[in-house]
Order: sequence, then C-alpha cells, then structure tokens
Amino acid sequence: MEDKKQEIRDIGGTLRAFLEGFFGSQQAGERETLGALKNPSEHIVFGPEARKARLYTEIFVAGNKYVFEAGGSRFCSTNSSEFRADRGTLVYNLTCSVTYFAADDTPLGPIRIVQDPRIENRGWIYLRRNKEGHYELPGLSFFNQHLIFHVGDRFFYYPRAWQVVSAILDWPPEYHQYHHLEEDTPIFDFITGEPNVARKGVSTISIEGRFTPDEERRVLEANERELEIIRKLPAHKMSPEDLTSP
Repeated sequence: MEDKKQEIRDIGGTLRAFLEGFFGSQQAGERETLGALKNPSEHIVFGPEARKARLYTEIFVAGNKYVFEAGGSRFCSTNSSEFRADRGTLVYNLTCSVTYFAADDTPLGPIRIVQDPRIENRGWIYLRRNKEGHYELPGLSFFNQHLIFHVGDRFFYYPRAWQVVSAILDWPPEYHQYHHLEEDTPIFDFITGEPNVARKGVSTISIEGRFTPDEERRVLEANERELEIIRKLPAHKMSPEDLTSP
C-alpha cells in the first residue's frame, strides 16, 4: 500500500512540474514540452495556446491564380488525451476556439478568414515512445480546419475540412509551419451552396509568437465582428456537411 501511495505522489509531482513549466514558471522555462508527461493514463486539460499566425495561400478564380498572405491568430487547447494501444502512441485531442486571418491589400481586395461557427475545429498531437519507454516530442500535429473566406461581398467555404499537418518540437508550437498540400481544393459559395466557384491551392499556416494583451484584444474583437456578419447570413442556419472523419 505504501508503494502505491509513493507512486501516486511521484505522478502528482511530475504533473505539477509539467503544469508549472507550461504556464510560465521562470525556473522551468516557458517552453516546457509535453514530454514531461510520462503516464498515458492521466487525463489533463492544458491551458490554451494563443499565438500569432500567418497564412500563405493560393486561390484560383475564373482560371486566374492569386497568391496572398494574411496575418492573424490561432487559439487552441488540448481537451483530453488517450492511449492508442493499436498504434503504441499517446494522442492529445485539441480544439480551436479561434482561427482568424485578415489582409486588406490582396489582388482580390480585402479578405477575412474565420472558422465556420457551425463546426468544431479539431486537432490532434501524436507522441511516440523513446527508448526508455516514455512519450516525448517531436510529435505529429494536425488540424481539421473548417474555414469561411469573406472576399468582397461574397463568402466561400468547403464542406470538408482542410487538414493541415506539422511535425512539432514543443507545445505551443511557436515558429512551426502547418501545411495543406492539396493543389486543387474546390470552394463552394457559402450562401447558395453553388460548387466550384473558385479553387484553393497549397497553403501554409506559420505559427508565430505571443500576443501583447492589446494585440489579443484587437484580434478577438475583429474575429467577433466577422462572426456577427456570418451569423446573420441565411446559410448559417443550414446544417453543414462534414465529410472528414475524426
């Protein structure tokens, strides 16, 4: 019994050290990795990731190719973890509360990109064992992005997730890039459902550094303004098609 109590105390100490590192302990450093967690049976909710981000993407309209860059943000957090015995991997399940990009000076005019408020944007981190049997980074991270593009007076979407993938060295993944490598993704009109109104090419999302409090406030306000517009559109009341399995 005493051995069991000591094991529980050891696990608790590991978790406390991990959480202190994740939330900014100066001694542990601000970039504590998920590798501090060695017990796959533990269920932990981590603090949110709020990081600047930058989108680089291609869009084809009427056969013409447009390339543009948009600055913005991504807010994500892990909400559960599970051990996949069939793969021998530890998986962290994530959800994104905000994905927002904006560019005023593009070949297509001002563009705003936000998450489709009808669908949860989900992600995963896969960790593998090291030779000591502990789970550690690097890991594979990917997200299913459900995004709405507001271009001029039109709104576009695709009823299937755009999956972006990255190998990450730590969490939050500052200065990592997520890639969507499909060269020809059809885009639908959000209001009418008309297909093939445009095409999206390869895109990259670069995760950058932290916000100042004022920067974070401004980007959240801009995201909410865009969502308010979308919530008033008749298409917002329609049930979306989600063709991407978890």
